[in-house]
Amino acid sequence: MRHSSKIGRQKLMKYILISLIIILVLPLLIALFYNTFTDGSLSVSNYYSNLTKGLIEDFSFLIALLIILLIGIWFIGGLTGRLIIDKNKPKFLIGALAFFSLWVLLFLSLTLLTAIENTFTWGLSGFESAVTGWIIYGLIMFLIFGIIHGLTMGYFYGNELNKIKKTTR
Repeated sequence: MRHSSKIGRQKLMKYILISLIIILVLPLLIALFYNTFTDGSLSVSNYYSNLTKGLIEDFSFLIALLIILLIGIWFIGGLTGRLIIDKNKPKFLIGALAFFSLWVLLFLSLTLLTAIENTFTWGLSGFESAVTGWIIYGLIMFLIFGIIHGLTMGYFYGNELNKIKKTTR
């Protein structure tokens, strides 16, 4: 039981890191492709400078978010490993739900962290404003990204856990 939880956590972290690398390299590949086949040019340096500027300006926010996500990966990966390896649950469904639940956790974490941060500046109205803004402008986007990420990486994640299940039996 503990062995399957550990495997689930390790494999989930592996696929999260693969996804992160793809997201960070994709703008570079798009710009290279665009610059190669057209007369115009795209500057990727603006994208990366804006990305790092926002992370550096609110570093404590980033650390809190990373801690919450690592705790989520710990619990969700362990549960996923047990469900697929030990209890023989459907690999694709469980893998997709693991990634989707991480996106829901990310949305809830961002909403609450922003709301708490706004409470210090504007009081209760800042909290309400942040929660309302995130629900109106972020919920649909996070749900769509969660579904797409769950359907793509969840398939590979579930298959890898299923292969491990077959080799351990």
